[in-house]
Amino acid sequence: MIQNQEELIEQAKVEARAKIIWGDKPKQVIFFLRARGVSLEEAIEITDAAFAERTAEIRAAAVKKIITGLCLLVLPYFGNLLLSAFGTMSLLSMLVFGLTCAAALFGLYLAVSGFITVFFPKTEELDEEDSL
Repeated sequence: MIQNQEELIEQAKVEARAKIIWGDKPKQVIFFLRARGVSLEEAIEITDAAFAERTAEIRAAAVKKIITGLCLLVLPYFGNLLLSAFGTMSLLSMLVFGLTCAAALFGLYLAVSGFITVFFPKTEELDEEDSL
């Protein structure tokens, strides 16, 4: 079955979007689209839209990290409340409190890295010639 040119261009657009989602650079994707017969203006438009979508997905994942991190940050407080309700300071209770503190440190890491990603989503790496 022979595909016509429009079907090939539509398939190239789908492949280009996938390339952007997986982290290919804009120049590579535009070159890929141009090689498949897409006009330069349309290739730039497709690339920009896909990068905007990728940035939104990165930010959504970062928000999930922030929420998880904030939930882990409050674990020592509830762990301390639970242990003070029992009234004993046994080795097991100190171990549980230590584990909740370790979880809180991991939560702090998740929250900070999530905030950094929300404000500065890394969607592409610049080449040396791109930064000039």
